[in-house]
Order: sequence, then C-alpha cells, then structure tokens
Amino acid sequence: MTDSITVFAPARIDLSAGFTDVEPFSDEMPARIVNVALDLGVEVTVRDKPSAAPSASFAGGLRDAIARCLAIGPPAMALAASPLPPGSGLGASGALTVALAYALSLRAGSSVEAADLVELACAAERDVGLTGGTQDQLASVHGGAGVVRRYRDTGRRDPVVTDLEALGERLVLVHGSGRRNSGAIIEQVLDLRSRATVLRTIKAMNEVGESLAQSLRMGDHDGLATLVNESTALLGELHPTIVDEGMNRRLREFGASAAKPCGAGGVGAAWLTLVDPSRRTEFAAAAEKAGLTVLPSAPRALGAQVRSG
Repeated sequence: MTDSITVFAPARIDLSAGFTDVEPFSDEMPARIVNVALDLGVEVTVRDKPSAAPSASFAGGLRDAIARCLAIGPPAMALAASPLPPGSGLGASGALTVALAYALSLRAGSSVEAADLVELACAAERDVGLTGGTQDQLASVHGGAGVVRRYRDTGRRDPVVTDLEALGERLVLVHGSGRRNSGAIIEQVLDLRSRATVLRTIKAMNEVGESLAQSLRMGDHDGLATLVNESTALLGELHPTIVDEGMNRRLREFGASAAKPCGAGGVGAAWLTLVDPSRRTEFAAAAEKAGLTVLPSAPRALGAQVRSG
C-alpha cells in the first residue's frame, strides 16, 4: 500500500432537465436524465496518516461519513484546486463524494465497483444532510454520456454512444456571478402545493429526456438544441427561481442555439450552451464582454480514475 492515493472524479452537465431523479419524484415515476461527464472535476488525495479530529469543513464531513460507512479511521486529506465555481450546478459535490468514496474504499480494501461507489457516495451525502438525486454520482463514476434511470432505488446509468468530440465542438459553458444552494432550490420545488401540476411537468421532463438521448445517439445536433431548450422551458414551469430568463435571453442573443441552467439552476448556476462551431469564437467573446466567464471544458469519456497510489 502506498502512502497516498489520488483520485480524480469528473463533474457533469445535464442536457435534459434534472429533478426527476430526486425523491419523492423518483418514487412515483421512473427518472430519465441525460447527462455528460466533463474534463472538469475534483481531485482528492488521502494519505496514510490518521486525521487528528473530525473536520468541520464540508469535505471533511463527507470524508468522515464515508470513513464511518467503511469502518475505518478518517485519513488525512488534501483537495487540489478545482476550476469548478462553487455552487454552479455542475455536480461538484457529487464528484467530491465519488472521489472520496473511491480513494477511501481503496484505502479500506473495499469494493470500487461502480454500483458500490454510487451507493457509498449517496449514503455519505444523506448522512451530512444533502438533498438531491443520484445523477451526479452516476455520471462521475461512469463518465461519457448516459441516461440516468432511477425508480425507487439508487438508479442506474445506461451509456449513450455518441460522438463526444462533435458535442464538445458545440458546447460552451458560461458562468456569471454568485453561488446558489441546490438543496434549497430542491426544497422549494418539493414544497409546491400543486403536486399534480409538478408531476405533470416531471413526466414531460422524462419524455424529453428519452427523446434527447435519441438525438444524441444519432448526432442530430439541431434536434438536440431544440430538446435542450424544451428542457429549459420545463424547468421554468417547475419553479420560477430555476431559470434566469434574462440570462437565457442574453445567451441566445449572443448566438447560442440552445441554453440551459445546469443542475438545480437559480442565480449563480453555470449555463450550458450549444453553439454552431463556426460561431464559437464570436459567442465566447460576446459572453466575456458581457462580464460572463467562459469555462474551458469538454466531454470526458472516462469516469472517476486513480491518478496515483
């Protein structure tokens, strides 16, 4: 056993609307979310040295929760600097938990099979009080593009075979300012009184997800853009705090054929945009001139991976 283990776990974008993998919605109807792993993510190093005391930090709390599940003492831990803006809706907390679950499982001599890592990561997040679904963890473990299907369990992710390079040529991630609490936005959606209306919207999101997966398989980028925009519209129907319509309008004016807030949306969320490759430079320049940050990123075929140790 080496003195340290370093694991990288990718973040993700969700091309179709999220929320359908969140309980109790996933208990009432099967979730369908199309997401894609990114080359942006979280890198964690755990060292063969016991931690002096439980950590009050978010990452430390997750580490301690995973260590308890594995029945080991929490090791020393270091996080590499990440290009992910905090609270941007790119699944950073899921990537962090997967990286920790992977590294600590190796340290404990436990299983690092995909399903076991997802179960462990989700259990740790519940332990620290995070509200959310399982799409982040599934994308981070598996990599590539896939359809998350969850129904009364942790769920699974079926791969979508597509040209990731062609998708990357059209994908531009932008971020404004601020950060949001995805759990708080999810709680607002769960507190909506008109449950029947919410479930109708969730059902429509699932249907768009299935169609979107098919467009992605076929390399139909025009159809993909249309369905991404439909997903954005459905998110706006679900709750008014999710979609910043001013941001959506600006991105379309800059030349995006599709624009969608990532994750639970809200102010501070990153936006994924689809842009014709011939207009990519022009679009990025307009976004940066408007004070937005363009996040260099590309789809990643691989999931969580040991980098050393």
